[in-house]
Amino acid sequence: MNSLLQKLFDEYDVIEKDRYEISQIFSLLPDYKKKLVLEKFWEIYSRLKKFERDLIEEQEILIWDSISRIKNAIEFVKLKQKIN
Repeated sequence: MNSLLQKLFDEYDVIEKDRYEISQIFSLLPDYKKKLVLEKFWEIYSRLKKFERDLIEEQEILIWDSISRIKNAIEFVKLKQKIN
């Protein structure tokens, strides 16, 4: 692995999972793009983490929406059974 990339991982306290994934992608890049990644590491990493947070937030919204719909369906069935 690139020693500068490792240094950036340490400097920005990148978690192990992200280190692995970034390293895998980094190794496939041509040299000129590797240089850009190293130069703009914090900007790229910040964007990735924001995207990850947004995905987690969206998952939570969808989960709570699903739970709410299930509760409503259960209440509807209970109400329907009381009527019949």
